[in-house]
Amino acid sequence: MHIRAELPTSTQEEEITPVDKVLMDSYPNPAQLTPMSIDLKMPDHKTHKLEIYNIRGQKIRSLKQSRIQEDDTYQLIWDLKDDAGRAAPRGVYILRATIDGKTCITKKVTLN
Repeated sequence: MHIRAELPTSTQEEEITPVDKVLMDSYPNPAQLTPMSIDLKMPDHKTHKLEIYNIRGQKIRSLKQSRIQEDDTYQLIWDLKDDAGRAAPRGVYILRATIDGKTCITKKVTLN
């Protein structure tokens, strides 16, 4: 059996501005009892934030505070808790970095 369908397409061309050379590293991965350090190496920017989602797509934490290291890398620390201060359960999480309002990189991490 074959099913034929027409899918709607957008007539507007959306311009996507790339963000050059963004690198994200997280350690320890997998994490257990110690906080996770997340390093972002990125170009000059005005704002950045990192959001952490569980595997169901629910945002559990938003990290905005970071400190800059000698090599222009921004370091964010996740204490393995959600925004309400509760310990995050074991599982897989997605890190999503947004720079100047543009989502530019995601990474999977695991809590054991």
